[in-house]
Amino acid sequence: RAKDLVARMTIPQKVALMSESSSIGGGTTDGSLSSGAANNIANGGVRQALIRLGSRTGQQLAAYLNNVQELCEALPLGIPFVVTTDAASGASSLSASTVLSPWPYPLGLGAANDAALTHLYGDTVRREFMAMGFRWQLGPMADLGAEPRWARVQNVFGENALHVSKHVR
Repeated sequence: RAKDLVARMTIPQKVALMSESSSIGGGTTDGSLSSGAANNIANGGVRQALIRLGSRTGQQLAAYLNNVQELCEALPLGIPFVVTTDAASGASSLSASTVLSPWPYPLGLGAANDAALTHLYGDTVRREFMAMGFRWQLGPMADLGAEPRWARVQNVFGENALHVSKHVR
């Protein structure tokens, strides 16, 4: 199916398929798409975007994302939309949401040094994201927090490569 789709796509459609942005907004409380979001999908070929979870409920996000997928399915090639967000469980997170279970940042999980707890975190976030229609999460990072001035150091499991690899696994 993928080979057939690629053969039928224009160059702009292929480029749009490989581009990730925030071009569909963050969802609406009633699940409707703005004219700009619908235009980006229908005419701009956008098929992946980052949204912030914000204060909408899980049901509102799911309704919005279902409408995004419905629009994509109705278009000639029927290519689904891939939506992503940053890890949103940590306190004071940029995309912090009351929709998700509260967890410490990955740095806190690394400090607890319990791989089973880290696995439970990952599985919980996976189930919550899947229920809302997310299929791609931007985190946690398999990186080392060796530079304390880095603004995202809280999103890694620590600074020791062996320690981090245990939690990433």
